[in-house]
Amino acid sequence: MKKKKLMSLIALGLALAYLAGALILFYATSSVLSVRFSQQAERIRLYNPMNSYAYHEMNIKEYSEIYMYQNSGNYPLFPYAAAIFDKDGNIVARSGSWLRCYDFEGENFHCYLEPYMTSEIKKTVAENQKETGYLFSHRFEYNIKNGEIVPVKLVVCDYNTENRFAPENLITLTFSDEKAQYSITDNEESGSNVNIYTTFVDTDENRYEHKLYTELYETIESEEMKEKMVRLCSQDNYGGGGSSSSAYFDYYDMIEVDGKKYCILQLSKRSEFLGTLLSHQFREFLIMELLVFIFIGFIIVLTANNIYNKNKKLENARVAFTGAAAHELKTPLAVISNQCECILEDIAPEKNKDYVESIYDEAKRMNNLIVTLLQYNRVSVLDKINKEKTDLASLARSETEKYTSIFEKKNIDVEIDTEKCEISCNTELLALVIDNFLSNAANHTLRNGRVKITVKKGVLTVYNSGSYITAEDAQHIWNEFYREDKARTSGKNSTGMGLAMSKKILQLHGYKYGFKNTDSGVEFYFSAVRHN
Repeated sequence: MKKKKLMSLIALGLALAYLAGALILFYATSSVLSVRFSQQAERIRLYNPMNSYAYHEMNIKEYSEIYMYQNSGNYPLFPYAAAIFDKDGNIVARSGSWLRCYDFEGENFHCYLEPYMTSEIKKTVAENQKETGYLFSHRFEYNIKNGEIVPVKLVVCDYNTENRFAPENLITLTFSDEKAQYSITDNEESGSNVNIYTTFVDTDENRYEHKLYTELYETIESEEMKEKMVRLCSQDNYGGGGSSSSAYFDYYDMIEVDGKKYCILQLSKRSEFLGTLLSHQFREFLIMELLVFIFIGFIIVLTANNIYNKNKKLENARVAFTGAAAHELKTPLAVISNQCECILEDIAPEKNKDYVESIYDEAKRMNNLIVTLLQYNRVSVLDKINKEKTDLASLARSETEKYTSIFEKKNIDVEIDTEKCEISCNTELLALVIDNFLSNAANHTLRNGRVKITVKKGVLTVYNSGSYITAEDAQHIWNEFYREDKARTSGKNSTGMGLAMSKKILQLHGYKYGFKNTDSGVEFYFSAVRHN
């Protein structure tokens, strides 16, 4: 599989997993919001302002103003609307944007702002609330007409802004072009005894909740609801009631003020799909999930890339190994074939013995190569090895004895300098490494040369006199089928696999290994002290 396709599949898998996770989070968020909606509905049902105010000492106007101001600001989670009806079904008061002025000396009044909230004012409030979250009411200018408070201007500011009462930080909401007869300023700056509190409701007409508010207001103003309120008010005793679901709530109750009956209607509504999709809870969950998936995706891509590169490298190595092995076998087979043809065609009968010897030599070379390939194949598939206690010095001497005849034949001076050194290793495999080092020394040492085998403090070295290993050869000397400059080789016994196999074995042991050029030759070594 190509790398690009692999990464595309990983990206697709991560995207599908992210969508699946988002779907789970969506339903989880929907469940949480459903529970919160039910909790809000329960609070609305249990809340009775009659317990908080001396309602029997109030008229319906005072009671309605307090009730609507309190309830308009109490339920911000989901769209909420409320209204008070008289016995004829007329709306006495309703929820919305309200302002309350509270005087510590006892003078209080409320102003219903909703009828004066133009689209422009709502837009200004929405834009500033979106940035600050809360607008502080600084100064209120108004008139009084027929006993009703009529707003003219309201000056607000961001409560969290430093030096918030500076002119450049004040925002003026103009409800009317009339000249205001009265003006009050919050005690935060003026030092007066007045506090101004404002509750803005449904100011952003672009939000999906605006549609829900509109539907709730239409329900309140419908003829069907008017008739229902008239019927409730006509009853002698009504303990309250309504209906509730995961997305809609209504509650009706009856009160008596100034000896007259009134009905209170409270409604709340949410969109199960859009409400969940656009909620800040779901948005936060998605951001958290995205960060987690970015981290996981990075790890997966990094791991997959490493595995792909490793497999690609192994595949390339396998192809190169197969090609090199075929090439190595092709040469002796060609020689054998050629010599056999000479014998069969009786080209030079006097040379038949030479031909047979040549065939025999090439057959032995092929056998050595095949044995080496089998050994390499066995070693290359190992991930871990069994180990036992072994004396490295004894192992080195034992392997050196196998080359006695070869060294004597070339009149090579052999020196062995060892000390007892017990190590933990796979004896069979480590013997193969020492054998390869000695074979390499035998092949690259000229007649009358010198070889020295040393074991000191867990480090084995095999030195042979002769030419150096060039910088170019040093880059490839541990690769499969690689042979150095033929000038360094005195025989044809090298398969080019010995050092590659030694490298794999030493890596399995975790041993440090290498070679270095000396003043008069080359020294191969490995340290039996484990290096991870």
